[in-house]
Amino acid sequence: MHPAHTTFDTETDAETWLATVRADIARERFVCPVERHRAEEAARLSRQTVREYAETWLAARRKPNGDELTPRTRKLYRAQLDELLETFGDVPLDQVTDSSLRKWWTHDLPARHPNRKTGNAHLYSLLRTILGSAVDDRLIPANPANVRGAGSTRRAREVRPATIPELEAIASAAPAQYRLAVLLAGWCALRFGELFELRRRDVAENATRLAIRRAVTHRDGTTWVGAPKANSGRDVAVPPHLRDALLNHMTTYAQPGPDGLLFTGPSPAAGRCSCGYAACTGGHMLNSTCYRWYSPARDAGGRPDLRFHDLRHTGLTLAAHAGASLADLMARAGHRSISAAQVYMHAADGRDDEIAARMSELLEGSSPAKQAGDPP
Repeated sequence: MHPAHTTFDTETDAETWLATVRADIARERFVCPVERHRAEEAARLSRQTVREYAETWLAARRKPNGDELTPRTRKLYRAQLDELLETFGDVPLDQVTDSSLRKWWTHDLPARHPNRKTGNAHLYSLLRTILGSAVDDRLIPANPANVRGAGSTRRAREVRPATIPELEAIASAAPAQYRLAVLLAGWCALRFGELFELRRRDVAENATRLAIRRAVTHRDGTTWVGAPKANSGRDVAVPPHLRDALLNHMTTYAQPGPDGLLFTGPSPAAGRCSCGYAACTGGHMLNSTCYRWYSPARDAGGRPDLRFHDLRHTGLTLAAHAGASLADLMARAGHRSISAAQVYMHAADGRDDEIAARMSELLEGSSPAKQAGDPP
């Protein structure tokens, strides 16, 4: 039973309206008023612009576990969204077509940013995610962002991890207060923000482990301290040959107190910090400041191509060569997916020869009857 849409002035008017409803039912054209109102509301919402919907989407956006986005992530989304809205902001949701998106992706965006491959892919991926949410909200019937491979990225440069002699040479060429930073990044596979947010309280008493619980980020002149990327808090075992150096560094160079930073920039701590960590007195290392001493050190070590983040590749490659399984590498690096961990797996020069030699060792130890000269 459904009420009429209005109260009629006369009984005749009501009977006339009821007759039209019965006729619609007989012709199978009757639409439930509740469903009709829902469809009308969906149609109205689908006519809202991409700008209106995207602003609502960003305000309500959360991590997959329901937590708030970090300030850095929200700021990144904001910058990407502002660029998207320059093109699609005033377009109604139901008028964004696959042809208009394909033209924007294949012609307009490359013309505007011809050398920005990764940034363009991230931009397309964000738009596809927003339009996918509109599909989930039943505002549009299908996602028009369907260009195959448009949101995926490939590594722009091939990373060649440092060898152990190269890593030692770079560390030796770095200023004394930063040598351990190079070694920890290279042997413990720490991210830049994790390394330079390490504090005395994060080091085990015997220097056997590092507690990775926070990371520092810098953007637009602002410093933030929060959870590591992808909530990848973990404990990382320190190789035994670094433990004495770590204890000596804490004695000589680290800030005092349990919340003192292990590594600081050249500017003295201000006594207070706006990073959001209550006990911080400031003095964080900036990316630009790091490269002032790291660039000469890597040049001296014969690896001018090795970015600071490539030291993380080095650490995970060394762990893999030491026998770590993929699960071990994921735990050590703080990865949550296999695909993320595989980015950091590299083959070293001479590794194939070593594997071939070990295969022969398997044959030699398998059976006394099997000798190296016997036919297979």
